[in-house]
Amino acid sequence: DHGYPAYGIPAAGGYGFKAVINWRGLNVNLDRDDRLIGQTSIARTRRYLAHRFPELAQAPIVGQEIGQISNTTDTQFLIDRHPRHERVVLCAGDSGHLFKHGPVVGDYVAALAVGEIETEPRFSLGHRPVVALASADRPQ
Repeated sequence: DHGYPAYGIPAAGGYGFKAVINWRGLNVNLDRDDRLIGQTSIARTRRYLAHRFPELAQAPIVGQEIGQISNTTDTQFLIDRHPRHERVVLCAGDSGHLFKHGPVVGDYVAALAVGEIETEPRFSLGHRPVVALASADRPQ
């Protein structure tokens, strides 16, 4: 409802609050691109804070980090058996998102690995639709 894929969580890494804006659809070259957070990203994050956490909108910034997220074209996890090695289960998708759901995904993968369940179609290796995500200009 504020126009950006974003989230905020308290007490992250010993700091008071973590606010994240996701720039989607960027092609990143980790060897060539700089690792600096520019004023465009800071301004967008402050607008998000003003919308969701108004008292933090002008709070001092005590740390900044850039992280890349790998994602599937439809934003769903990839959890399926390897097509040529039935004893191998592949599990991937949106590095941070999968990490947050680790215990539940772990139970699902274990059940799939021992044959208790079949792969849910939305997690399969088959064709995936491309989901139209909010467009974003390249951060400065």
